[in-house]
Amino acid sequence: MTERLDDPAAYAGGDPRKFGELIRGFAGQIADAARLAEGLSVEGPPPRALLVLGMGGSAAAGDLVQGLCHEAAPFPVEVLRGYTVPAWVGPDTLVVASSYSGQTEETQAAFEAARRRGARSVVLSSGGALAERARREGLSWVQLPSGFPPRAALAFLLMPLVVLLDRWRAVPGGSAAREEEDRHDRAEEENGAVREEPGVHHPAERVHLRVRLPLSDHLAEPEETRWIEVRHPATLDRRDRVLLDRRPRFRR
Repeated sequence: MTERLDDPAAYAGGDPRKFGELIRGFAGQIADAARLAEGLSVEGPPPRALLVLGMGGSAAAGDLVQGLCHEAAPFPVEVLRGYTVPAWVGPDTLVVASSYSGQTEETQAAFEAARRRGARSVVLSSGGALAERARREGLSWVQLPSGFPPRAALAFLLMPLVVLLDRWRAVPGGSAAREEEDRHDRAEEENGAVREEPGVHHPAERVHLRVRLPLSDHLAEPEETRWIEVRHPATLDRRDRVLLDRRPRFRR
């Protein structure tokens, strides 16, 4: 496996859409997305509930925010994948239609149902029918940059939700906590503090440990880790089949 990880041709052959480059640029995408969301505004008091509408990769950001805000949010944060909305959706609900393409059929149908009930609304999309509706009805809309595969647009779908919720103190610790984390990260970098395990030599293995070990230390509650427990193994399983397992596959 190590030889394959060291072979650039293996990556190029198994990654025709250049997901590797997109993943390496994730930190920059987070920063760009936060700046993009700065102008997002929702009039009125905090909602009694926030409902994120989406499918597939476009709903993943809602899953992550739901876990992030589990303890801090003063109102429920829910994610819905489907055509209809719950009976409790109404004028005191904030509904976020999250569709990178803006064309997702289920999200459009659920958004229409929420609008009929008078819910306040935000649209996250790069264009499509949802963007056209947002422009036509004067709704809050964050225009996401086009050209990303939807599964690689997580940063742009996530940060508008984080910025929005942080205004209502729904994000644990808010900006003060982020500043403290930044100081901690800088101190670790300056001191060269890297946690490793015996027998770990390849850079890819060290990156995995740098991600896995902090998560195991700091995320312990089931509600906070549910998104990671479900999404991370599924994503790795899909990527491993493409990059590391090149055995022939036969249709049944």
